[in-house]
Amino acid sequence: MRKSKLFETIERLSLGERRGFLATLDLKENNLSANDQKIARLFVEKIVSRRIPKGEEAFWKDSGVSKAAANKIKSRLLRALERYLLLGAIDKEPRLRHILMASKYAALGLEKQLFHHLRELEKNTRPDQLIDPYLGEYLKQEYLYNITPESELMKPDAILPQLDVQEKAFVRFKDYTEIRILLAQLGFRKLHRIEGSTADEIRMKIQAIVDQSEDKVIQLFGRLVRLLDQCPPEEYFELSKAFEQIDEEVPEEYLKNQLMHQTNYCIYRSRYHNDVRFSAEFIKVLNRREQKGFHLHDQYTVKKATVNNCIANAVISGQLEWAEGFLERNWDKLSEHNGPEREAYRKFALAYIAINRGQLSEAQSYMHAYQQSSLYSKTDMHGFIQRIAAEKILSKVYFEQGELKALKLQIRKVRGEVNRSPYPEVTKTRLLQFFDTLMECSENGQPLTAEQIEGWPLVDQVWGKRMLQ
Repeated sequence: MRKSKLFETIERLSLGERRGFLATLDLKENNLSANDQKIARLFVEKIVSRRIPKGEEAFWKDSGVSKAAANKIKSRLLRALERYLLLGAIDKEPRLRHILMASKYAALGLEKQLFHHLRELEKNTRPDQLIDPYLGEYLKQEYLYNITPESELMKPDAILPQLDVQEKAFVRFKDYTEIRILLAQLGFRKLHRIEGSTADEIRMKIQAIVDQSEDKVIQLFGRLVRLLDQCPPEEYFELSKAFEQIDEEVPEEYLKNQLMHQTNYCIYRSRYHNDVRFSAEFIKVLNRREQKGFHLHDQYTVKKATVNNCIANAVISGQLEWAEGFLERNWDKLSEHNGPEREAYRKFALAYIAINRGQLSEAQSYMHAYQQSSLYSKTDMHGFIQRIAAEKILSKVYFEQGELKALKLQIRKVRGEVNRSPYPEVTKTRLLQFFDTLMECSENGQPLTAEQIEGWPLVDQVWGKRMLQ
C-alpha cells in the first residue's frame, strides 16, 4: 500500500501526539468546514488505529469524497499537522523559538527585541537540545552583521572585538560540517566499492582539516574518521576513552555521528576479525546511544539490524539480560509497521535469547510461532537472511535435544533454500558450513569438536563452545 507523507507522519505519532493533533482540527486557521473536519477526524483516527486495509484512495471513495476534494482536505490537513509539529518542536526546544524570533526582529530592524532573543539564545543551552549550539552562534553572528550599518562595516576593526569568540565557534562548526560532508562522500564510495584517486583526495581533504585545527575535539573526531579505514584496535580504545571525557563538549549531531562510527567499527571487528572485545564494546556504545535516543533510526523506529546486532553481540559478550531489556524497551518501536509482524520479530528475538540460555523448549516454542508469521515467508534479501538465522536456531534446538531425524529434515530444507538463492557458490558454501557440520555429527553420532566449530561465525562458536563443555 503506497502511503502519502500525511499518512506516514500521522502513523508515527505517539498516542499523546495523536490526541493533541486531533484536538486542533477544529481551529479556524486549518480552514476546514464542519463536514471536512468530520471526515478528516475519521481519516486520522483510522490511520492511528491501523484500520485502512484497502488504502487511502479506497477510504476517500468509500466516504463519498471526490479525488479533488480529498486532495484539498489532505493538503490542509498536512499543513495543520506541520503547524502542530512545529509548535511542539518550538515548545521542546527554546533555542529554536529564539532563533526564529531573532531572525524576524532582525528583518524588522527592532534592535531591542532582537538582542533580547539573542541573550535568551545564549542562556537556553541544554544537553538534550535539538539545535546545534554552534549553528546558533553562527546565526547570531549573521544577525549582528545584517543589522550593522554599511558605514560601520567598512571600518577596519569596527566589529572585530565582538567577532572574536563567535568566530572560533563558527570555525569549529564549519570544520565539523566539512568533515561530515566528506565522510558521507567517502562512505558512499566505499558502499558502492568505488575506490581510486577521488577517494584518496577525500581522505587528504579530511586530513588537511584535522591537521590545521587546534581544537582537540576536532582532532579526535578526525582520527576517528580513520575507523572507516580499519584503524588498529589499540587506537580505537584510546580514542574511545578520550571521547568519553569530552562528550559534553561535542554538539549532539556530531556525537551521534561519532557513536555511529564506533558502532560500525565494533561490528566490523567482531564480525570479520572475531575479536570478542568488540562485542562488549558494541553493547557499551549502543547503551550510550540509547540513553541519548540515538539508537532510533528516524527519531521513531529501531531498525531490525540494530536489534539483531544487539542480541548477537550480547550472546558473545555474555550480556543477555541487557539485550532482553533493550528488546523490551524498544520492541514497540521496531521498524515493522505491521503489528503482527512486529510481534513475530519479537518472538524471533526471544528465541535467539532462549537458545543461548539453554532454554530449549522456550526457544522452540517462540520459533514455531515465528514460522507461522508472514515475516518468515518474505522472499527479499533481508527476509532470506532472517529465515536462515531462524533455521539455525531450530537446528541448534534439534541438535541439543538429540532429535536427529528432525535435524536432518531441517538441514535438507535449508540446503534447498540456500542452493536456490542468488548467492555465488563461495557464499553458499560458507552459509552451509554450520549446517554441514551438524549433519555430519548427527549422521555419525559424534559430538562437536573444537576444530569443527572454528570456522563458524563468532556467535555460533559461542553456542558450540557451550556444547563442548
